[in-house]
Amino acid sequence: MQKQWIGCSPNNYRQGRPVGFRPELIVIHVIVGSLLSADRWFNNPAASVSAHYGVGCDGQVHQYVSETDTAFHAGVVVNPDCELVLDRPHVNPNYYSIGIEHEGQPGDPWTDEQSAASAALIAEIAQRWSIPIDDRHVIQHHQIRASKTCPGGMQKVAVLIARAQILPVQNALVARAQTPPVQDAPVARVPAGPVQPVLPATIQATPVPSVSAGLGEVRIVSMVRVRKGAPSTSVREVTVLPIHALFRPTAAVIGESVRGNAAWYRDADGNFIWAGGTDAPHPTI
Repeated sequence: MQKQWIGCSPNNYRQGRPVGFRPELIVIHVIVGSLLSADRWFNNPAASVSAHYGVGCDGQVHQYVSETDTAFHAGVVVNPDCELVLDRPHVNPNYYSIGIEHEGQPGDPWTDEQSAASAALIAEIAQRWSIPIDDRHVIQHHQIRASKTCPGGMQKVAVLIARAQILPVQNALVARAQTPPVQDAPVARVPAGPVQPVLPATIQATPVPSVSAGLGEVRIVSMVRVRKGAPSTSVREVTVLPIHALFRPTAAVIGESVRGNAAWYRDADGNFIWAGGTDAPHPTI
């Protein structure tokens, strides 16, 4: 993904990390202001604070500190409930975390562009450092410093986690769909002599479902909740579909596993339903 390097005042971060420490935790913050204000504040030598990244409402990603360096974003610990922090009561969380700031105020909803960019950034960081994408390793700042409302509720973080979890699957589907089909092998030629029946040795490309292809309609067999924005039970519920109702999906995706089934359907408006509540609970994904 595209990132703009902004940099940071040398007073506001530490080069490298202490010996034996590496990123294991991703901490989500809110700027309480604009992305430009974060650019300026992190480059103010008097600030004594920083973060590795900032994500704007329009999806811009600014980088202030290298991931291999220590940003000053979560060093004050107050009544934490994050397991990784509780397991290390006398260790500064900055040593083993990466901080991502988000443009806006704690009560502001994040735009789709902002959520999409942040989720992609989380997925990229998680892959680079082998960090699990779950609520133990992607947390809100409030879970380290309970006196702060940052970033404004776990619901925001839950959406980012859900979107980041499905990105590798979606990227794999897109890559497969864009792979040219295998060409038919040439027909074998029979030498001169008695005519023998020759069958063409044809290799067919494996059919790959398009991520945007219509899937027809599925029928609801047990009441299912329609979720907005991500295939997860932790995101906002917009309505409930009764038994025998019809749902028209545009894609089948991998999301949160419910009762052992991680398949979900998505419609054209970005709504999701769990496939296990339909008459086609195991779509080809």
